[in-house]
Amino acid sequence: MADDDPIRLSEFSLTAGGRVLLERTSLTIRRGELVLLVGASGSGKSVTLSFLTGLFRAGSGIATSGQALVLGRDPATSGPPEGVAVVFQDFALFDDWDAETNVRFAEDHAPREGPPPETAAALLGSFGLPLGARPAQMSGGQKQRLAIARALAARPRLVFYDEPTSGLDPAMSAAVAARLRLAHDRGGMTSVVVTHDLPALAPIADRILLLDPYRKGFRDVPPDQVDAALAELRGFRAPEPAANESSRRRPAAVLRAIAGDALGNLGDAVLALGTGLVALVPRFPRFAWGLRFTVFFARLVAFGSAIPFLALAGLVSGFVVSFFLFELVPYAGFTEPVLLEEITAALGFALFRVVAPGVTALLFAARGGAALAADFGRRTASRQTDALRISGIEPSRYLLGPALLASLLGAPVLWFVAWKAASLAAALVFLATHPGHGAFAFDDRFTALVDGASPFSSHGAWSLGKTLCGVFGTVVVAWRTGLRRIDGGADLARGVTRSVVRSILWVLFVQLVFAFLEFAPAAAAR
Repeated sequence: MADDDPIRLSEFSLTAGGRVLLERTSLTIRRGELVLLVGASGSGKSVTLSFLTGLFRAGSGIATSGQALVLGRDPATSGPPEGVAVVFQDFALFDDWDAETNVRFAEDHAPREGPPPETAAALLGSFGLPLGARPAQMSGGQKQRLAIARALAARPRLVFYDEPTSGLDPAMSAAVAARLRLAHDRGGMTSVVVTHDLPALAPIADRILLLDPYRKGFRDVPPDQVDAALAELRGFRAPEPAANESSRRRPAAVLRAIAGDALGNLGDAVLALGTGLVALVPRFPRFAWGLRFTVFFARLVAFGSAIPFLALAGLVSGFVVSFFLFELVPYAGFTEPVLLEEITAALGFALFRVVAPGVTALLFAARGGAALAADFGRRTASRQTDALRISGIEPSRYLLGPALLASLLGAPVLWFVAWKAASLAAALVFLATHPGHGAFAFDDRFTALVDGASPFSSHGAWSLGKTLCGVFGTVVVAWRTGLRRIDGGADLARGVTRSVVRSILWVLFVQLVFAFLEFAPAAAAR
């Protein structure tokens, strides 16, 4: 057995969801081979592919024993091995970018040194793809070819294809198969193709492996015997999952489960905060791409429509607080002449230290938290996060880190907009209700208790501090929510809702903690 065999399984067993898919099987795929992996539906091809690529998720019910080496590493412990590329069945394209940018991303993060054998433009041209089109503008066949082009641009040593010709017409399937063989030979790669399309792909294969669910292992099948071997498996039916008996559990078991969930959620929250703190230090694998992601998130949550949104919120909150204070104060005719300056100063203090940061953080949680949870969720559902992992990139490097950076840099801008809008509303209400007083007198007293409302004063530090803490927690909550498994639009909607609710609760908690820290010592000293 050669040391450089890309895939080696020895006495290997694989269990998923309590069901044994492979049992004490051995397999060697030699360097330079192009292997087709076929089998009946439900035989475990997708789970096997998920394991070999290192993309199976912890806690997904997958258990293994024996030896498994992919490019010399155990995917169960190391994750995606360096030098592996995957063409996903659902494409996993970066839908914010055009075709050329998708391919250039793979080129720039390729583990191999040296120039690529083809430029992005040449590679796309060989697949008949337009450079400037985004995935949303492409047909299913074009997306499939773009996914293949992106995988080849990474110059992998081992490439996995998950149904690479699904959705293509026979002529295009044959053309793609020929292109795969050409790329395989030119790149000196090893290729494993999971497929049902034997007419198009069997002619280009060096070997055809059958995943036999009865033997729970692999067996080589000559091309002229594949149809007969598959016919033997047509009666195979994957076992149905065990019925869920949770509804018949005893009350004590239900209480234990609730307590376990509560502890699990607490632990998850602590882990999430720790992950967020680590991500505060930008660690971009490539600075230019990290900057691109940061700009994207800045536009999503901190700029654009967020600024007029916070301006309107500041105007409304400033108007409401000021109107009730000046217009509905009890015995205004007696108290205002004496207390007007103190009331105005208190209004400025309240807007600067409480209202502006509270409104900014709460509305960021509602608007920015929803946008981030939806964005992270769609990237998980479309397997863009898996595409990052295959490129050797921890998704938090290009998603959580840039989102935190953009949000924390944008939060002071949003806070300033909300504060200035609230101040303007307060001034207009004051001038409307006190025509005998000028704007200069109002402004002089309005900021008297907050050192001129400077963001660099101690008052500004308190106000910005609670805003930034609220925004930080919102991004982290959205990240943890977006990474959860999403099986459809309903799951995504529930995840966004859950993220918004938890973010708002976090902001309220932060406001409460800061209120005690800010004002409790002064109250105790009285």
